Amino acid sequence: MSVIALRYLRSRNATGNTLLSSTEQLTDVSNTQYLGKISVGTPGQSLEVIFDTGSSDLWLRGDVFAAADSSSFVDLEAEASVVYGGQVPLQGKLVQETITLCDARCSSQSMLLVPAGSMPSVVADGVLGLAMPGLSHTGMTFLQHLEGQGIDRFAFALSGPDAESFFILGMPGTDWYQTSSLRWTPSSSPDRWWSFQGELVVKKHAILSGEFLLDSGTSFIAVSSSMQERLLRRMLPEASERCYLNSGNLFMCPCDVGPQMHHVGVLVEGEIFEMTSSSLLTPSDDFWCVLEVQQLPEGLPVILGDTFLRSVLAIFDGGKFGTPRIGLARRTTGSLSTTERWNQPPTLPEFVLLFLALAMAFLTLTFRCCRSERPVKTESVSSEYRALRAA
Repeated sequence: MSVIALRYLRSRNATGNTLLSSTEQLTDVSNTQYLGKISVGTPGQSLEVIFDTGSSDLWLRGDVFAAADSSSFVDLEAEASVVYGGQVPLQGKLVQETITLCDARCSSQSMLLVPAGSMPSVVADGVLGLAMPGLSHTGMTFLQHLEGQGIDRFAFALSGPDAESFFILGMPGTDWYQTSSLRWTPSSSPDRWWSFQGELVVKKHAILSGEFLLDSGTSFIAVSSSMQERLLRRMLPEASERCYLNSGNLFMCPCDVGPQMHHVGVLVEGEIFEMTSSSLLTPSDDFWCVLEVQQLPEGLPVILGDTFLRSVLAIFDGGKFGTPRIGLARRTTGSLSTTERWNQPPTLPEFVLLFLALAMAFLTLTFRCCRSERPVKTESVSSEYRALRAA
């Protein structure tokens, strides 16, 4: 197992990074991206890319990668294209290069070099596709190269801006998650998507059953337009009329509806993985929040983007000896923001340490009191101790 930190970035505008490759048109309204570093070429050039489980190709902007400085660069003298969201074509020069991620080194990796300014909503140097080979437009995928080296698992441990996020190459250690909560489920589209069969639940009551696609290239939860309205009514039965759909196709709600919002979860193999109201509402200004649920055309699977991924540890198993599968578990490492950590009740070790500290302070002050010959000091010590306890 090797780990690299991902950088959380919120773009200034509200258009962003729904990178799902599909022949269907998808709404592109995301506004957060997670960037990780890879090394490209020989000697290696460090570049930041989006790690995208919704596509299979690697592409880089030609203005950020200096091909002339790499001895391993091969121009295949061909062009290829990738289509994101059914409406965003991306065309470039097809080349081969050496790619290093964590401690894995892949030679002769096919990729696209695209012109500067391509997909301006993507603020990274490019995109590293981590989906199945059936979606590839450029040849052998990066995952296939990894599997050739015996590496068939990776994982995401995403957090918001107040905590660290990580990409894990290999199987995460048990210190990353609650082992009793881990659920494995087979991929329902093993040649294309990281998807599975599950249920969307509100207050532990199912409102939708079907296919769910786990996509790190999408920021929000994406459902059909009819399901979005139904989900909103279930989440906010007493306040849904206070929300509205803005011109950017985003649902806006007053931020004070958070305490009234019912938790939304995904039921997988008998386990419910919930998202809290704080993870579903993102402040837009002092009054309005964005509800992180966006619309899809009818007939497409539910897409679980970063909103959901921040609530779990997600493990992607390529199924070297069988069907690809997805593992979901509750986090124990890096899953809470700084604010959330302070709001948690103290654990048993923390409680014991706090008790011992107070006991030592009490004994020290009592000892000082007993050694003093002035009776008035007793009241003084007592006041100090009450102040200490109150603090």
